[in-house]
Amino acid sequence: MNFRALILGGVVTGPLVIVGCNGGSDSAPETDNTGSGEVSATAALVPSQSSDELEAYIKEGLKRTVGGQRSGEVDFAPPTLEADQNGSEADDGGSDSLLGYTETNTQVKGVDEDDKVKFDGEYLYVATNDLRYGIAEPFVGEPPIDLPEDALDEERLASGDAALEDESLIAPPPLSTSRIRILKTEDGETAATEVANIEFNEGEGLIDGLYLHDADNGAKSLVVVQTDQSYMWATWNYYGGWNNGNTELTMYAVNNPQNVSESWNITIEGTLIDSRRIGDKLYLVTRYIPNIPELEWYAEDERARSNNADVIEDLSLDLLLPKAAINYQARENLVDPSNCFVPDSSRNQDAYYSPELVTITEVDLESKTVPASVCVAGYTSGVYSSKTALYLFNDGFDYTSDVHKFTYTESGPVYSGSGDVTGTLGWKSPSFRLGEKEGALVVVTTDYPFMAEDPGFIGIPEIEPVDGADEVGETSIVADDFVPTYRDYSRPVHRMTVLGDGDPGTLKLKTIATLPNEQQPAAIGKPGEDIYAVRYLGDRAYIVTYQRTDPLYVVDLANVAQPKIAGELKVDGYSDYLHPFGSEFLLGIGKSAIVEKDNAWYQGVQIGLFDVSDLSSPRQVQVVELGKRGTETPISYDHKAFSVLATGNDQYRFTMPVRVHDGVQTYPSDWLDWQYTGLHLFDLDLSAAGSLSANGVIVSEHKAGDKPYYNYAEVERGVIDGDIVHYVYDDEVFSADWNDVSGTVVGPQ
Repeated sequence: MNFRALILGGVVTGPLVIVGCNGGSDSAPETDNTGSGEVSATAALVPSQSSDELEAYIKEGLKRTVGGQRSGEVDFAPPTLEADQNGSEADDGGSDSLLGYTETNTQVKGVDEDDKVKFDGEYLYVATNDLRYGIAEPFVGEPPIDLPEDALDEERLASGDAALEDESLIAPPPLSTSRIRILKTEDGETAATEVANIEFNEGEGLIDGLYLHDADNGAKSLVVVQTDQSYMWATWNYYGGWNNGNTELTMYAVNNPQNVSESWNITIEGTLIDSRRIGDKLYLVTRYIPNIPELEWYAEDERARSNNADVIEDLSLDLLLPKAAINYQARENLVDPSNCFVPDSSRNQDAYYSPELVTITEVDLESKTVPASVCVAGYTSGVYSSKTALYLFNDGFDYTSDVHKFTYTESGPVYSGSGDVTGTLGWKSPSFRLGEKEGALVVVTTDYPFMAEDPGFIGIPEIEPVDGADEVGETSIVADDFVPTYRDYSRPVHRMTVLGDGDPGTLKLKTIATLPNEQQPAAIGKPGEDIYAVRYLGDRAYIVTYQRTDPLYVVDLANVAQPKIAGELKVDGYSDYLHPFGSEFLLGIGKSAIVEKDNAWYQGVQIGLFDVSDLSSPRQVQVVELGKRGTETPISYDHKAFSVLATGNDQYRFTMPVRVHDGVQTYPSDWLDWQYTGLHLFDLDLSAAGSLSANGVIVSEHKAGDKPYYNYAEVERGVIDGDIVHYVYDDEVFSADWNDVSGTVVGPQ
């Protein structure tokens, strides 16, 4: 049994059975006459017509991956099968909470995402993984850039905190195991008091994120999603390192947080790709590589290849399928082979093969059952979910990106079709490049055709380093900070593609619109610009491209079959996170920039407020800059770090954590020293012309004589509860009154 140390709590488990799966569908896709309906063979999926076919595909994927074919051995020939069995058949953005407190900032309203911080209006749940406990006392008010060294420590000592005189008492403790702190808040009080602590033993897995669930019978549950592997994307195709992962979902009863108890658990073989929750249903997307100890991964000699071939030939399908266990009982097959899909290309001699199975598992949090699991044989790199469907995408294989659609039904996720789009979904927040509008999928991709293929291109420019360029690899021809690669010698081409359901029974998504096109030839982005942000809301899409300036494009999706660029705005710097407020205003968070000759040197964090009420004429209302070159915000790579609360008609509050670098800057390329890290508070008034105003900073750590560098924080979140704001920095919580932050010194809770 998987042991848990539940402080102030016990363990309760109960019997449960995985119920059957249903791969059918009760709805037919609409027919569209404007698209060709063509889809590549690599994109299309077909139902596995037999266990033999599924087994043959997985074995072939293993052979081609580990080197499991003897010299002279003929490549895979698919089994003789009957005729194909044909299956039957923009978002509204993250929510601004109306509950009086903030929830997790999500990509799509109504589609919850896991996060390491959750709040239910009374209790804060904070999860951390193997990070040091304890940080410096925070200062609430103006940033302490001009404070003398050790000013905060002096102030604390003056207040009678004698414990600081003993250095042994303030030395950082050793690394902790993963844990979840549960803290109680009080209405109108700047306090958060720990009442329980769930600790996980070393090796039990990293906490990926948390969910909260309120059952119909009044039971409150904290849902913890864990995985025991955490690899960089660079190792995604190194299958030998991914073949022994497990994903675990555990529900804890928290009606009485002082007495936490485990109520249900499922452990799934496979590493977590992502998860989503819609109402009572939670969807886990996991990646499984068969764990066969006898295989020699990436065999290079004939002996090893021959041994692998023998091992693979003797494998049964049962050994190739992922298993799952409920409440630590015996593991059983997670998915029935009849509810698995294989690439249509598996029936092609020259097909691409992967040894992995991607499984979508539906968990009913209300009944604590697993109504359905469906699997896809082959490669998948990410997930996007609307309120009606989940999409798996394979980014950029063979210069195309494949998309597989699974519609949410009462019987579980049902495969509805596949399509492909030219190009890649990019290096940054790829799921944000997808959006759904009236059942159609809108996708923004980037292609990199070589400039040498362009008749107007003469040679590859010589790259010379710039005097004073920093370690990130800036060059005299590069518009921003990056290390040159072969792609830098090409002009990015950006496209918007709309995929709709194909003809009934085809299981294909077909292209019903593209942008640019003959009627709308204007390009998305200027030559050389890459995409930094995409966001969908109702009838609109917002796209930010950047090289030296930041063109903000507004795309009209009122007629999703005929998208068009309605407006464009050029501003300095760029936004890499966009947050729409209805159809009137848009907030952009990114970096300011100083353009000097052929270089655009990005500087501090920039917040831009845009009036987008007129699609054809977006305009910047206000811009606020924080810090100078080197300043960063986690919002640039983690949208969950942004927190916003609607407080009245057109009135909002929002928070954003920022690591501020500042000082004397001689040249735009100068990288300045870190000064402090803190949560910045802002008031937003969207009545009339719209205005943005700073409301103070809660500082978690600052530069001092014995602390010249910042700490790495695994998680930074702002939680707004009426007039109280809680700043979560790692597993510490700092609380303050929104209306009176200036000059207040508080300690971690």
